[in-house]
Amino acid sequence: MKIVGDEYRELISKHLKPQPPQVPFYSSVISKPLHEGSNFGPKYWQDNLENPVRFRSAVQRLLREHGTSFVHLEVGPHSALAGPLRETYKETSTAVQYITTLVRGQNGTTSFLESVGQLYSNGYKITLPVGSKKPKVLKDLPAYPWHYEKDYWAETRVTKNWRFRKHQAHDLLGVPILEATELDPTWRNNIRLVDVPWVRDHRVGNDIVFPAAAYITMAGEAAFQITGIKEYTVRDVALTTAMVLRDDKQLEVVTNLRRQRLTTTQESDWFEFSVASHDGTTWTRHCRGLVTSGCASPAQTPNLASYERTVSSKRWYKTMARVGLNYGPKFNGLDEITSNVTLPKAATHILDRQDETESFYPIHPTTIDLIFQSWTVAISKGEYRKFKTMVLPTFIEELYVGDGSRKSINVNTEATDISINALGNSFGVADGEVVFHLKGFRGTPLEDTGIEKPPELTVLNLQWKPDFDFLDASKLMGPKYDLMDEVGLVERLYVLCALEVKSRLKGVKSVHPHQEIFRSWINEQVDRFEQPGYPLVEDSVELSRMDSPMRRNMIEDVLQLCQKTKAAPAATCVWRSYDQIVGIFEGDVEFLDLLLEGGVLTGLYNWMNNIWDLHSFFQLLGNTQPQMRILEIGAGTGGLTAKILEKLKSDFGERLYLRYTFTDVSSGFFVQAQERFKEYEGIEYKVLDISKDPLEQGFSLGDYDLIIASNVCIATTSNSSVTEIFQVLHATPSLNKTLSNVRTLLQPQGRLFLQELSPGKFRTEDLLCI
Repeated sequence: MKIVGDEYRELISKHLKPQPPQVPFYSSVISKPLHEGSNFGPKYWQDNLENPVRFRSAVQRLLREHGTSFVHLEVGPHSALAGPLRETYKETSTAVQYITTLVRGQNGTTSFLESVGQLYSNGYKITLPVGSKKPKVLKDLPAYPWHYEKDYWAETRVTKNWRFRKHQAHDLLGVPILEATELDPTWRNNIRLVDVPWVRDHRVGNDIVFPAAAYITMAGEAAFQITGIKEYTVRDVALTTAMVLRDDKQLEVVTNLRRQRLTTTQESDWFEFSVASHDGTTWTRHCRGLVTSGCASPAQTPNLASYERTVSSKRWYKTMARVGLNYGPKFNGLDEITSNVTLPKAATHILDRQDETESFYPIHPTTIDLIFQSWTVAISKGEYRKFKTMVLPTFIEELYVGDGSRKSINVNTEATDISINALGNSFGVADGEVVFHLKGFRGTPLEDTGIEKPPELTVLNLQWKPDFDFLDASKLMGPKYDLMDEVGLVERLYVLCALEVKSRLKGVKSVHPHQEIFRSWINEQVDRFEQPGYPLVEDSVELSRMDSPMRRNMIEDVLQLCQKTKAAPAATCVWRSYDQIVGIFEGDVEFLDLLLEGGVLTGLYNWMNNIWDLHSFFQLLGNTQPQMRILEIGAGTGGLTAKILEKLKSDFGERLYLRYTFTDVSSGFFVQAQERFKEYEGIEYKVLDISKDPLEQGFSLGDYDLIIASNVCIATTSNSSVTEIFQVLHATPSLNKTLSNVRTLLQPQGRLFLQELSPGKFRTEDLLCI
């Protein structure tokens, strides 16, 4: 425009008669108000032609000087300025009423009258034009040269996505790959240390290692760009291979997101994500898991605690450096550290630090890493000498990340297991609200870190714990969480499916005699549903009266809710049985294969075994009797066995039992169990049918100090008798004989540990009989 600017000024100069404006005039040429008529001379209009439009700056000044006490009216052929104005309102945190006179594609008279009506509704006086002559329509104006019924701009989806990106490039996540779909979005980034300099401070040994917390924030940012919600929750995050960065080389990193599939037609609110890198020759996957927006497991604000032992922050980072965790200033943020002197618990204060030049994070990766660091204090109870091994994150059961940006956060962390598979939980509170909640954090010790180890101490180390015989055993175990809600959901799914199964089995012939027993049992259950007072499902009567189509739709809805809980394997077992019941009865579907598919049966056992926290019970019992001889009845897949063996270890790694006898009614599980527990000593595998005389099966009288029977009986009602409770102990035909056999194997002062998952209630006198 500068080429014709001077000529343009000369041509318009003889036609201009500048007058001072009658209303405030904010110029988009110089971004300030103009008051004098001389300001609108030929030179102003030449500058308007040649220079950039400073619309944003002019509007910002207008808002600053006049606030929101007016309406923005756009006079033009279309609401072209609506978008830029809204962005400016949002940026300046103001709310202004915007009105346009005309809208493309709408009747002009209608649009104009609507704008007049909106002005009147906002309190502006409208003066209608009144004259002696009737207005006339000009018919000789030239036609507008553009035709909207045809597109004249050929553009592919890829180029359009490139021009109109919804989000700016993120420091870690990068930008979406143009060729990817919105159904399975993928982001790509070339990570360079010069772009994310804070990563340099995360050193393990002599290597710069990409923090585990950074993967989590990448998943959270990906979920935000899909849903628009900043808060997020990750679950079942597996951290496999470390990503090592170098100053002289960039690394291509790709993040993939896709909906988690529930059934053939339904998808979850969770996304499966994975992060992989390419070093120029090969791809390496570093992290994978699940992510969803918002808080997946809401919880009340817990009580913060501070502990007796004060831990020096400066000395603790020297302690971590001794084992190879050479953190720089960005990762040295633990402050006001305290720890419990007897339990693996710690408290600390951290500040979320974010640079304005970086991408925004609800909680910065360096802050999340500090949360993980607090676990190292808890696991060693704040004693510098006890932290001897480098531990890196390898798994996270669940982590909620809320709005903690630039906030001061108080953190409480607890190590729930200090064995090889180290576990921990943590939560943080800022301004009275939970800003993060971490469950099931797992770290794996690294033995060969290249760090020179100090010489082994040859002095005696004593370990003192309370004597088990002086403790109340009932207080040494308890549920890890309130499971009534999720059990109630599964029970509701069972009621709905049982009602449908009864109708599906009408006229279906069974191929096995025991299936008729099942049919009779289902009919009895349905009769119970039709009576008020069914446990956990108070509206069972209404459900039984519902028509089948509505009930089947409800089954899908309840199944989807169940899949979001830890009881998902149990719900899947119920649903698969209901879905394939006709094929099972007709012999087309093998029931055991149906439950084994996808590891659902193993997941069911794991869920049942993970409900109760038995750590203190077995730890203290093993410390009191480290030479115990233990027998497990019906060990099956070994789910509970694994939990118990992990807990029967001292703080120094020695086993707290003499012999562990793994039994089942069949030897079919033994091969798998022997492979699973090959690292443990003192384990033997034997076949045992507890309904028969154990002495005739090669066992000895009074040979065991502890007998374990897990999930082998069910109490169905609050007034069950002892006989009704124990008659189903491994489906044995005679209760008295079975209990006598158990008593035969126990030494006089031995213990029977019976663990059950039951929707019903035991009476006190029933428990005393155990």
